[in-house]
Amino acid sequence: MARLAHTHADRSWRSAELAKAESISPDYVAQILIILKRAGLVNSQRGMQGGFTLARDPAAISVAEIIEAAEGPICLAPCTTQRQNCERLSLCVTQSVWSGAAEALKTYFAAISVRQLARQAAELEQTAPPLFEI
Repeated sequence: MARLAHTHADRSWRSAELAKAESISPDYVAQILIILKRAGLVNSQRGMQGGFTLARDPAAISVAEIIEAAEGPICLAPCTTQRQNCERLSLCVTQSVWSGAAEALKTYFAAISVRQLARQAAELEQTAPPLFEI
């Protein structure tokens, strides 16, 4: 997502290009892109000029949205999601701790935009030493 944001207005990316640029398996990138497309975070276009682009302004996409699209609700213990019914929940003294920690983590991730990640990536590219590989 950060790479797509870095070139947001300039171009679209094919999944194979993203895989190579990020040193990730092409199959894994394809799976991720399908999930992100279903979540409405990326658009795809077929054809010679096709590829993947962000569906919205990168400033309007949070890291929390990406995590929840790929992994489901942000939680640190299964009992903190609505899907889990624990028979000990009414007696559990740590459930509120886990819920509070998960909310803090979600709030933290929600405050970070894809645009911020793209800017950080651009800064790192400027300061990283060149690689000379054969």
